[in-house]
Amino acid sequence: MININLKKIVYKFEPEQILCVFRSFLFEKKIVFISASKAFLTEAIYAFLSFIYPLKYQFQISSILPNEYFELLENVTPFIFGINDMNFNMRDSAYEDIYFIKDFGERVSLSPNFTPEEGNTKERDNFPDFPKSLKKTFIETFTKLKRKGEC
Repeated sequence: MININLKKIVYKFEPEQILCVFRSFLFEKKIVFISASKAFLTEAIYAFLSFIYPLKYQFQISSILPNEYFELLENVTPFIFGINDMNFNMRDSAYEDIYFIKDFGERVSLSPNFTPEEGNTKERDNFPDFPKSLKKTFIETFTKLKRKGEC
């Protein structure tokens, strides 16, 4: 197993973002992390994989997907890939079913499909949210720990 610095990863994400990414892992979505930092790609992917323990991710994983293998993004099966190219065009219509997490150094940004718009029942039906009480408790606890510097 890889030695992961969870503090570094956790400080880049807001609690709501962690829940969105965690949920996408559990529902076996197509997930792509984009960053200029190869270390971030590896650490972030394996940090989220550790969150689903004892479950095991059964699909393709590549912490750094070489440019010549970008055609794998058109796979019909779920995957988790890291792309070390900040100029990657994630707005391409061929990638509309992929959940992107883009690293901007101090923070991360999630693609819009992580949080469906009101009225988009198709995505909501496939992608239920966490119970409100669990979500609220996680966000409050995570925020307190983050403020204290304990996570």
